[in-house]
Amino acid sequence: MTWVRLADDGTIDRCHPRDPSWFQWPLLEAAIEGNIVADFPLCNKSFNGSYSGQDL
Repeated sequence: MTWVRLADDGTIDRCHPRDPSWFQWPLLEAAIEGNIVADFPLCNKSFNGSYSGQDL
Protein backbone atom coordinates (compact mmCIF):
# COMPACT_ATOMS: atom_id res chain seq x y z
CA MET A 1 0.00 0.00 0.00
CA THR A 2 1.30 3.45 -0.83
CA TRP A 3 0.07 6.75 0.45
CA VAL A 4 0.76 9.65 -1.91
CA ARG A 5 0.09 13.36 -1.41
CA LEU A 6 0.16 15.62 -4.43
CA ALA A 7 1.20 19.27 -4.38
CA ASP A 8 -0.98 21.96 -5.92
CA ASP A 9 1.02 21.80 -9.15
CA GLY A 10 0.42 18.03 -9.51
CA THR A 11 3.86 16.87 -8.41
CA ILE A 12 4.34 14.32 -5.65
CA ASP A 13 4.72 16.12 -2.34
CA ARG A 14 5.00 13.02 -0.13
CA CYS A 15 5.07 9.28 -0.72
CA HIS A 16 4.84 6.67 2.04
CA PRO A 17 4.99 3.03 0.89
CA ARG A 18 3.98 0.47 3.48
CA ASP A 19 4.66 -3.21 3.52
CA PRO A 20 1.37 -5.18 3.33
CA SER A 21 2.44 -7.24 6.34
CA TRP A 22 2.55 -4.06 8.44
CA PHE A 23 -1.26 -4.12 8.55
CA GLN A 24 -1.38 -7.78 9.57
CA TRP A 25 0.73 -7.63 12.75
CA PRO A 26 -2.11 -6.22 14.92
CA LEU A 27 -4.40 -8.95 13.56
CA LEU A 28 -1.88 -11.63 14.51
CA GLU A 29 -1.74 -10.20 18.02
CA ALA A 30 -5.52 -10.47 18.30
CA ALA A 31 -5.48 -14.03 16.89
CA ILE A 32 -2.97 -15.35 19.43
CA GLU A 33 -4.50 -13.66 22.46
CA GLY A 34 -5.65 -16.33 24.88
CA ASN A 35 -3.96 -19.21 23.03
CA ILE A 36 -1.22 -21.38 24.41
CA VAL A 37 2.38 -20.81 23.34
CA ALA A 38 2.40 -24.00 21.26
CA ASP A 39 -0.28 -22.50 18.97
CA PHE A 40 1.85 -19.48 18.06
CA PRO A 41 3.74 -21.05 15.10
CA LEU A 42 0.48 -22.18 13.51
CA CYS A 43 -1.14 -18.75 13.96
CA ASN A 44 2.00 -16.98 12.76
CA LYS A 45 2.33 -19.04 9.58
CA SER A 46 -1.36 -18.69 8.76
CA PHE A 47 -0.79 -14.92 8.41
CA ASN A 48 2.50 -15.43 6.53
CA GLY A 49 3.76 -11.94 7.42
CA SER A 50 7.10 -10.59 6.34
CA TYR A 51 9.51 -9.84 9.18
CA SER A 52 11.86 -7.69 7.12
CA GLY A 53 9.44 -5.88 4.83
CA GLN A 54 10.48 -7.67 1.66
CA ASP A 55 6.98 -8.17 0.28
CA LEU A 56 6.65 -4.61 -1.04
